[in-house]
Amino acid sequence: MTPHPGAAGTTSAGSSLGALAVWNLLNSYNHFLWPLVLISDTDQYTLPLGLNILFRSENRAFDMVPPGAVLASVPTILVFLLLRKQLLEGLSTGAVKG
Repeated sequence: MTPHPGAAGTTSAGSSLGALAVWNLLNSYNHFLWPLVLISDTDQYTLPLGLNILFRSENRAFDMVPPGAVLASVPTILVFLLLRKQLLEGLSTGAVKG
């Protein structure tokens, strides 16, 4: 029994790669510990580290944390909206029983 030549076509590979790209982007965007270890200058902190400074500072700028969290989530929401078709196709490709 031989598999059909088009059984593992490029459409499922493209969808899987799109899902992998979204996963890697979100994973690298939300890193917290690695930049905390490497970056010593507070002017170069990433968004999660900046939000942590706002929350843990002596002044406790609670009024700045929610807008900062919204601004930090905008790029991830845009990536999801732009690549949701590939993400959903890539995730459902591995879930289909056949």
